[in-house]
Amino acid sequence: MCDESCQQDLESLPLPKDWTANLRHAVLNVIGIVRIAMLSGREFLIQEDKPHVAQVHRLETEVAMLREELRINGARTRRIDPHQRPQYLPTERMAILELRAMRGWSKAETARRFFVSDDTIRAWLRRADDDSLIQTRTPVNRFPDFVRYVVQRIELFCPTLGKVKIADKLARAGIHIGKTTVQRILKKKPAKEPEPSDETGKQSRIVAKYAGHTMHADLTTVPISGGGELPLALCVVVTRGDTGSHLFTVHREEAPLVTCGLAVDEEQVAEVWPLSVGMAYHLKLPRPRRAPPVPWLCVVTSPGLALADRITAMAVADLERCLAWAILEAA
Repeated sequence: MCDESCQQDLESLPLPKDWTANLRHAVLNVIGIVRIAMLSGREFLIQEDKPHVAQVHRLETEVAMLREELRINGARTRRIDPHQRPQYLPTERMAILELRAMRGWSKAETARRFFVSDDTIRAWLRRADDDSLIQTRTPVNRFPDFVRYVVQRIELFCPTLGKVKIADKLARAGIHIGKTTVQRILKKKPAKEPEPSDETGKQSRIVAKYAGHTMHADLTTVPISGGGELPLALCVVVTRGDTGSHLFTVHREEAPLVTCGLAVDEEQVAEVWPLSVGMAYHLKLPRPRRAPPVPWLCVVTSPGLALADRITAMAVADLERCLAWAILEAA
């Protein structure tokens, strides 16, 4: 048989000594030679008046290489802890949802391909109109901007569709524009995505001033007892005092709402108690005579809380107690 004879010929080939030392370089050289042969084959097909066959061959090769590229990048991302992976930008979240709509993926399939949880995709879809979470690549403030954006995204996902087909598909969706309008939009280059400014990153950065200063910093949304989540981001900074007491401040949009001090044992009372005394003086209340039995939590309100709405004030009250209990359980 041919296979058996070819196997015998391969086994009888003389190999240089220590040939395994150059094995990886040999693999790379073989793949490079195959690439040159593949390009020569496409050129031959074009000369034989078969450009469509050459184009199909090129596209199949490109798809295979892109799949391998995605596999390598995905394997690297999968090794990173989910809580340490960088978050998607608002424009990237919108692009993921657009690709999901085009591919017809389920929430689970979308989450698997982009290394997020199913709940994350559900939250994106539920809050798709929240500008702080999801944004389009270019600002869409008027209806013509919306039409331009939709046409450009259709061209991206379906490059073979012509102006007549695009106008027809838009008409089925209730957007009636002419083919000349579609052609004019397609001739314009899509606006570049604005780069994130450095100021935004500086506002959310928290730097410790000394060892053990910043113990925890997180951006979160607060669940509401009636169901759902409060549509605001609260920044919590927890610091540790000299005696081991925990002090934390809740911020919203850089404005402090409350500052809290938690005393777990008697040694921490001397450091946290002045907070309650200062709060009583600030609010013109009777000065408390002595500290209550530990553990206890002292809360000092800031002017930002007075300007907040009732739901925010209630959420902050629940949040500060939850943080206090979490610190007590971890102590």
